Amino acid sequence: NRFTYALTDPVTDAILGIKYLIGRGTSLDNETSFELVKQIDETHLYKNKYALPMGYMVQPVLLHTWNTDQDNPFYRLNDFVKLATGTDENVFTKISRPHTASAGVIVHPEQNGCFDCEYRGDAQIAKVELTYTIPEGQQVYAFVESGQVEYISAERSDGTEILLPTDVGGIISVGYLEKNETLKITVEYKKKHAEDIEAYIYGLDKEAWETAYAKLNDETLQITEHTSTKIEGTIDVAEDGICIISVPYEKGWTLKVDGRKKDVQLLEDCMIAVPLSAGEHNIHLKFVPNGMVPGRKLTVCGLLIFAGMC
Repeated sequence: NRFTYALTDPVTDAILGIKYLIGRGTSLDNETSFELVKQIDETHLYKNKYALPMGYMVQPVLLHTWNTDQDNPFYRLNDFVKLATGTDENVFTKISRPHTASAGVIVHPEQNGCFDCEYRGDAQIAKVELTYTIPEGQQVYAFVESGQVEYISAERSDGTEILLPTDVGGIISVGYLEKNETLKITVEYKKKHAEDIEAYIYGLDKEAWETAYAKLNDETLQITEHTSTKIEGTIDVAEDGICIISVPYEKGWTLKVDGRKKDVQLLEDCMIAVPLSAGEHNIHLKFVPNGMVPGRKLTVCGLLIFAGMC
């Protein structure tokens, strides 16, 4: 959705099944995960090079071991990739501690990405700047969150400025940065305020991610039928595992595997997870909106009563 999507990281895009992006007057030339496939005037169509199909296999351990309560979102994504694929390499690596400058704010040393901040009572402007030096050429992502802020921005060495969300934290791509380029994070507070900052700046290990992506994309669901209320397909599985269906779950989905009805299991209360044994399987998902069946029964009863009164 062009109104709500913010350019994020390739792992999240893969999990969500993002295949294409359409932008007007926006260039993604600095994004290594997307390639331009068509342009008409100011409208660009980009293809995600790391999109995953609607269904893909992961290791069984992911279902009950993935820890999503960690404050650092890059820890969560690294854990997802390692648990899902059985690899032990992080796909995101932390950029070293920043140089800190401030106006009207006392900033205490960083503790695992967190900065304790205190407002100076007589200051008219309260602002914190965190400047990171990039150790090697890589795609860089930022997650910055605080409270009572006017704006949060990320500024590259070439002067390019990207506004980061202020209402809720989220991983945002700041593009490909060369070795020794800088990235300046600016947090400006509302008048007479200063709250703690969480700032996580990470680079993508492209080789580690491509290795993990190849494993995730190895055994996938081949769709044979797809409508707004039905998904059906086949998948050939080399060993026991979990097939993740990248469709957000809501009440009303029913599942059949090889013609037999199965209870719907969820990955983090969000996506449908289908345990499968080694071999070839047919997966059938059907969606009936909650309340539709009772509604139909009531309609039929109403019609029968009406007919009896005539």
